[in-house]
Amino acid sequence: MSVVSSVTHSSNEQPLKKLFNSSTKYEIPLYQRSFKWNKSQLDQVEIDFDEILSGEKSLHFFGATIFHVDGDRVPGKTETYEIIDGQQRITTIFLFYLAFVYVLRKCAPDRAELYFTENLIDIWAEKSNSRLIPGKEDRGQLNWIFAQIVRNSEFEDSLKFKYLPFPEDGETRSTGLLRNCYSKFRKYFEDKIEDLKSNQEKKEKLEEIFTEITLSCTMVSINIREKQNGPLIFDALNSRQEKITVGELIKNALFARNKDLSISQMQHIHDAEWFPFVNRFQMGKLNLLENYFFPYGLINNINLKKNNVYKDIVTSWGKTKKVSDIVFDLKEYQDAFMALNGDINKDIYPKNLIVSVKKIVEGGLPKSCLSFFMQVLRAVEKNPNYEKEAINIFNTLEAFLVRRAVCSTDPAGLHAVFKRMWHDLSKIGEINSSTVMNYIKDPKHDTVKWISDEDFQEGIKTTSLYSKKICRFLLIEYDRSLGGEVPTDEDITIEHVLPQTSNKSWSDKFTTEEHIKNVNVFANLVLLTGTSNSSGSNKSYLEKKEQFSDNAKFKSTREFFKRFDDWDITNLESRSNELVDWALKRWKY
Repeated sequence: MSVVSSVTHSSNEQPLKKLFNSSTKYEIPLYQRSFKWNKSQLDQVEIDFDEILSGEKSLHFFGATIFHVDGDRVPGKTETYEIIDGQQRITTIFLFYLAFVYVLRKCAPDRAELYFTENLIDIWAEKSNSRLIPGKEDRGQLNWIFAQIVRNSEFEDSLKFKYLPFPEDGETRSTGLLRNCYSKFRKYFEDKIEDLKSNQEKKEKLEEIFTEITLSCTMVSINIREKQNGPLIFDALNSRQEKITVGELIKNALFARNKDLSISQMQHIHDAEWFPFVNRFQMGKLNLLENYFFPYGLINNINLKKNNVYKDIVTSWGKTKKVSDIVFDLKEYQDAFMALNGDINKDIYPKNLIVSVKKIVEGGLPKSCLSFFMQVLRAVEKNPNYEKEAINIFNTLEAFLVRRAVCSTDPAGLHAVFKRMWHDLSKIGEINSSTVMNYIKDPKHDTVKWISDEDFQEGIKTTSLYSKKICRFLLIEYDRSLGGEVPTDEDITIEHVLPQTSNKSWSDKFTTEEHIKNVNVFANLVLLTGTSNSSGSNKSYLEKKEQFSDNAKFKSTREFFKRFDDWDITNLESRSNELVDWALKRWKY
């Protein structure tokens, strides 16, 4: 578990775990806007959380909140903080607490009650006792969320203190972004314990996750004397200043260590060595320099955290190393890194290896695996005879990662295994596909589930594939296996044969239950171009068959509509079994 740490020396910086307690409430003034954070913003929050859980980061700074408190603090009395700026962050954190208590109450109602009364409600309040008082538009949604938490009869009956809802009027809504955020966090927790059997295991895992995140994330609170000064501080904190990057810090440290060099010598090193190094990371308008330093740093320090990258790399230089030697060292894994981001130098890597690398890239290589794959490619650069083994490793890990992407919902866990795999295997012997498999399957690596043929078979048949990043890759690989040529100049989209929204033309072929269960599975999905997809819409199967049998640009789609005269549950199950057979051969260990 992380040790409580901080970004600043301010006594006003505190971990999120201390944010909601028995002596604090947060009120968002009625005039402020409603909760606005969307899915992409919340996705980033979950990524930050997962990086903490996987050990990639030891600390995450949630920013600053500006608030105002009237009068002096009275011991034993709940203090209400009026939020001037930071309501999106404060609300998000509170919803995270709510989701945690909801999931926990199913396996440990007694523990959930402690969090409920300590963190979520003010037991001394005579009305509307939530510890977050949102704006008027969001109060109906918060009432709905609390109602979901206490709905369990066993939990509700055990509560010593009840939730007192906010009064609602005709304008109050029970749906919106605030409720969406809560549901997203609820699923986040549910996915983390999906594979656990006993309530005790679930309870321990949930509390471990919650504590780790809320201790490792911090926030600075700024208490202003006068409310009218809030906009002055808000403008200063949110002015669009340039972000200081790790790359800039490393560059400054690099040239600062050689003060004895003349300006012309410095310029020469910059132009001849530093600039080519930085420029190699350019891919169109995107520069990947910032993404390089963490996996690069992990190669030399398997315990490195993201927030310590700059310090660790600079410290590793010592005091006497020359600038040119440092840049040379920084370049060592650069070509491997770029290859794993889709920019492969064909003059460095053999043709057959490039094919295997491309599959890993197209499948969406998790960033947590980068440092290991970089070391595999670097080994080929040093020793061309390692090519065959490198291809075997890439192909084996492609099978592992694809199977995992289909069957698993939790992205955490890979980092802990992959960051040290090369280091550990190099100590005990040869690094090949067999030792890599055995290393991952080792029971001590319980953060990563090894997906068996049986698990993969079930995943191909039943997983809601459409919402997963791996979906497009699987469909394209299937098309290629039939000899199709993927049109690279087209906008590729995914079509549901049985439409996402059921209608009369489909109700006699799929019951409501069958529709819900099968609409997003592999067997019900085909590839189309953007224009074709929009024209297909919710048409009947015969209309789609007439439209796509000869005109679809993808061979797998054309053959699908030519083969099946109708699309019902029997044909879907038949195609599903065929896709299982293909997938097990395509991604075998």
